[in-house]
Amino acid sequence: MEKSEHLSVSEASEILGISPATVKNWIKLGKLNGTKIGASFWLGKSDVEKALSGLESSDALRKRRNKSRLSSNFIPKSYISNSSPNYKTIKSLICDKEITEYSISSILYHCANQLMKLAGINNEYSEALSIPLITLDNASESNTTLPRPIKATSGSIDAFLNCYPLKLVPSEDTLGMLYLSLRGLQDKKSTGAYYTPFFVVDELIRESLSDDASAYNNKTFIDPACGTGNFLLRLPDSIALSNIHGTDIDSTAVFITRINLAIKYHISSRSELEILNNNVVTKDFLFGEYNDHYDITLGNPPWGYSFSRNHSALIRENYKSFDGSGKPESFSLFIEKALNVSNEITFLLPETILGSDYHQGIRKYITDYSYVVSISYLGEVFDKVQCPSVIIKLSKNNDSGSVKSSFYKKEAKKGKKLSLERSFSVPSIRINADNFNILADDKEFKILDKMNSIPHFNLGGNADFALGIVTGANSAVLFDTQIPDSEPIIKGKDISKYKIEIGNTYTVFNPDRYQQVAPVNFYRTDSKLFYRFIATEPIVALDNQGLVSLNSANIIIPHVQGYDNAYIMAILNSSAMSFYYRHICKNMKVLRSVLESLPIPVCDTDVMKEISSLAMSIQKAYENGSEPDNNMLKRLDKYVNRLYNLNADDEKIILRL
Repeated sequence: MEKSEHLSVSEASEILGISPATVKNWIKLGKLNGTKIGASFWLGKSDVEKALSGLESSDALRKRRNKSRLSSNFIPKSYISNSSPNYKTIKSLICDKEITEYSISSILYHCANQLMKLAGINNEYSEALSIPLITLDNASESNTTLPRPIKATSGSIDAFLNCYPLKLVPSEDTLGMLYLSLRGLQDKKSTGAYYTPFFVVDELIRESLSDDASAYNNKTFIDPACGTGNFLLRLPDSIALSNIHGTDIDSTAVFITRINLAIKYHISSRSELEILNNNVVTKDFLFGEYNDHYDITLGNPPWGYSFSRNHSALIRENYKSFDGSGKPESFSLFIEKALNVSNEITFLLPETILGSDYHQGIRKYITDYSYVVSISYLGEVFDKVQCPSVIIKLSKNNDSGSVKSSFYKKEAKKGKKLSLERSFSVPSIRINADNFNILADDKEFKILDKMNSIPHFNLGGNADFALGIVTGANSAVLFDTQIPDSEPIIKGKDISKYKIEIGNTYTVFNPDRYQQVAPVNFYRTDSKLFYRFIATEPIVALDNQGLVSLNSANIIIPHVQGYDNAYIMAILNSSAMSFYYRHICKNMKVLRSVLESLPIPVCDTDVMKEISSLAMSIQKAYENGSEPDNNMLKRLDKYVNRLYNLNADDEKIILRL
């Protein structure tokens, strides 16, 4: 046989759009004809072309192929380490279109038994743990009775999955990674992005156990939304199996949690199997009865769960943190329930819990019934989801008199991890129901206190605020070149401190054509301030041309007697105010409510005029296309610092940002 007339396995896989492992499997199953020459298989070109023609003419196979091409979007990339051998294996498996020929349950059954065999768990216990995976399709979600063993896999699935052997990696939720990926393949709306990355799990456990993990060996733990058990799996090995508990409404996930813990603890007795079945159960944490009390509750409770009308009625009756208005927030309810069934809680939560008015109810409940031990700011840790997160630890009994605040950064290196940037403790009196943010250490807080203590006024009640235009359909009313009767429209990115840069976006101003628009006189006033809406500090420029803007560039029109707009612009743009803002507010949006509360110094007319003059000189330099003299910026900051009674040491702290 001449090799030139044949294709290698890798060449055939490229033509067919399947993995080399699937090509080999198809040869074994007789779906492709292959000839072994030495250690390698070779396939006839005509056979491969015939198989390709069959793929392209078959609607079912074409759908599978398209689905497999999309499946990489459904792999939760940070759920396990990408350096794990199982990461590549699962990714290849999910991208193999043959996977759609088998049910999720049969794939999980096969892989679970493969891992339990590697862990040395005997057949009796592994069957007892894995059989529920394949009988769930024909049983009630609430039925936890284990049926007698049945044969679950055919020879074809064995041959297929044997091409993708999994490795036993300690404390790794391999089956969870596989399950989330399979669910993502099944449901195009699912990305797995909300599932907790392994390095976040590890950080939460470290925070939960404080400095002395051995002190927790005899404590009882529960994850009330355990999923496939990634938090429970990564707890220290010294914690006894009998002390670990988990619940979830997803029965398949619960069965996987049991299997994961069986592998972790290498169970070898029926009593250990009974512990797993009793401690890890399918149960609704919010509406189920819990007679036991636990030392520690930890995990990542659901965020933004949509409750039925009946459940919402039960929540109004049974949960104090929900006032009955709006929609109940699931993670808030988990916090309240956890405080009723345990002594300590460590949860991963959205950062908005710390300051949003919407979550004031649960903050009040926390301060009424527990103590905040620590808050860890993680930033954005989820794949494909922009939602900064925090780890919060609460205690019902331990009031240390202080709260620890820590700030982390996600490193994008191989084997992702969180690195600690800074950490400090402050008196617990700094926590109140209005705001849980702890962004300033004691020295920084003294500066904030100093800035608040000087004579000042606020913009609340002393200014008109207006949103920029909400078009409703940009393509219909915005243009990238000037047309008759059009004018520039300012975007947020066009605003810098003391600078408005006219971009290449135009509109024909007609309030009737926009979805939302402020009163016309707000745009056309002789003097107003634009501020960038998406920012971490005030970024303000003065407009005296009557420009219009999109809602990424919003408007302030101050009317404070004796103080002109240039002075207020200078204060808002100053280094001192930037420091102040960043240490009272952690938000990617500059909110009106925060702007209205900022302390703007009272000063005599001469000082006000000097500051205004410097501010306008800086803005005019930008308008003339040049950079302002750096000395002017420093002089302006010096003036503002004096108004706030800041000394040289304070200035050093402010400028270190």
